[in-house]
Amino acid sequence: MLPVLSAEDFGKLFTTYERSAWRLETLPAYAVDEEAEDFVRFLAGEAWPEDYTDDWIKMIAAHAASHRMMGRVHALRLPLSDYLRFEIFTGYVFTVKAGEDVRILDLDEHSTDLPGDFWIFDDRTVVGMTYGPKGEYVSAEILPESELPKYLAYRDAALAHAEPLTEFLNRTSAD
Repeated sequence: MLPVLSAEDFGKLFTTYERSAWRLETLPAYAVDEEAEDFVRFLAGEAWPEDYTDDWIKMIAAHAASHRMMGRVHALRLPLSDYLRFEIFTGYVFTVKAGEDVRILDLDEHSTDLPGDFWIFDDRTVVGMTYGPKGEYVSAEILPESELPKYLAYRDAALAHAEPLTEFLNRTSAD
């Protein structure tokens, strides 16, 4: 059994990494309690502030200012779920402005063999993410060091076929 990270220890990885933090996302929706009210507002068509910021966005901006990269690829299929539209237009567009490299892998155009969600910190620590059937977060586990080459290859494959968020939005008119 893999060591499950406490919320505190998982959070520390985002403040202590030295060069890069990178994520693969694979779900069409995530059940995040903290987002529930915002998701309802988004679905109701309420306008989102153009200068929106929160602690996550501020952290990304601080990391970018200190030349610490954050990036992700979200592997998905069109049409976008309501949740993915929410994630893109109330999250990704702001994290990109703050300095995160967000890319989209359209699985209808590029079929790839990818595992579930994971993070890679400094190209040396892989954290596997476990979610329940409705996209609810279950746990995060540090994977054995022997798994690192495989997950670096997954990252590289995802990046090879993904496109920057802005290009994806321009191509698909996802809004």
